[in-house]
Amino acid sequence: MFRHSGCNVCQYLASRTDEKGSKEVVRLDSERMVPVYSCTVFEECAPIHFNQVDRSIYVATNKGQNTNVIELDLLDPQTGQTSLVEKDPKNSVDLQKAFLSDVADRLLAIVYDDDRKRISWKDRHSNPTASGYRTNRLDGVLFRFACQG
Repeated sequence: MFRHSGCNVCQYLASRTDEKGSKEVVRLDSERMVPVYSCTVFEECAPIHFNQVDRSIYVATNKGQNTNVIELDLLDPQTGQTSLVEKDPKNSVDLQKAFLSDVADRLLAIVYDDDRKRISWKDRHSNPTASGYRTNRLDGVLFRFACQG
């Protein structure tokens, strides 16, 4: 379950899997659950982070006929509409992980699991090779310990 309280009104989302293996993202209104996004057992759709600026949610998904790799989309929980944020520029591998800042509410980096891990930096302050900050390795991914707002 995800809770967004960046505005005056709290918003709750949940994800569930049915008996057939299909996944669904639902908005929890006062008395009922409203489906806002779904995918089949052969697709992926996982909510991962609220975007506090426009009250949408980041979703890792490969839903649709023209999508064969997992990409990062923004989902509007009121309308169910999605918009592409990022996908593998080579269109060959799935998005493995998205690093998002809770403090600055922005996308920092995307990790793709190719022959070796490939990092696509989206924020120059988070890129350890550009910023010169102290970095460490964890699970083969290079990242920065401090985050600038």
